[in-house]
Amino acid sequence: MNTNNEEQKLTRFIDSFAGVLNAADVASIPSFFSEDGKFMPNGVKTITGLDTLVKSAKNNLAKIAFQIQFTVEEIQIDGHFAFITAKANTSQLEAGSELLVNKTTRDFFVLKKESVDWKIYRYIFNYSKN
Repeated sequence: MNTNNEEQKLTRFIDSFAGVLNAADVASIPSFFSEDGKFMPNGVKTITGLDTLVKSAKNNLAKIAFQIQFTVEEIQIDGHFAFITAKANTSQLEAGSELLVNKTTRDFFVLKKESVDWKIYRYIFNYSKN
């Protein structure tokens, strides 16, 4: 396996995931996650299962005008798993207002290779000051 090619493929995967989130393309979100994937957002209960993930996204993304841009900082590949640390700059409407709030998060992805495709197995983030 050519590590550079896999790293480029993983970076494109993360960029594509951001594009789907920015477009509030709820129908495409499950294609990025493994069947047993988990999303662990800051301060919120773990989201398990593709149906729950879609429901959560449908209830949130479009109405808060969510936008995200990832900067991949590190990629480690170990067999059928990849570990990605990234910084994300996000913006969204503050609840109950038209005020746009910008935040920075530290994001950690564990991806699992399924056949030839990478899928999000675990995704966790927390807010940071820079």
